[in-house]
Amino acid sequence: MTANIESKTLANTLNNARQLTQFYLHHTKDVDVEKQFSIDNFTTNNIHLVCHLAWAENFLILNGVGGKGIKKEWLQNFQIGSDYPDASKFPAYSESLETFDEIHKQSLELLNNLPDKELDNKNNVGLQFSIGDSKRIIINHCIRHEGVHCGHLGWLLRMHGKKII
Repeated sequence: MTANIESKTLANTLNNARQLTQFYLHHTKDVDVEKQFSIDNFTTNNIHLVCHLAWAENFLILNGVGGKGIKKEWLQNFQIGSDYPDASKFPAYSESLETFDEIHKQSLELLNNLPDKELDNKNNVGLQFSIGDSKRIIINHCIRHEGVHCGHLGWLLRMHGKKII
């Protein structure tokens, strides 16, 4: 039997981070998810963050660890470093949430079945972090990335006038 205790722990941690993101998304049901907020030259909204998180998990986990992500033309509009897309480049919010959830489901399946010995292998997308380029590091980065943007969702809810916590 292949050992994958660490991989399962990483999957559980990623899912735990997603549960907090889902907590905040649950509270967006009565807000305008397309309402934009800007500061300096940065613009975002709820749907933008969902699309970016979907792109990131697809890129980091499904491509970076598994070697094959899902194909959705609109995902590329939300990659790191991209400008805020024109409204025509956004999917419907329902589609963004469905894709967001499907990518996460596939990521958990991949990680829960990943042998621990593969965690030290180089990631499949060539990302180099200051501490290395392993699949373990890219998984940990995805977990941290989720938490950062989860906090942004919390701030967006406050800007919508909602106090959640």
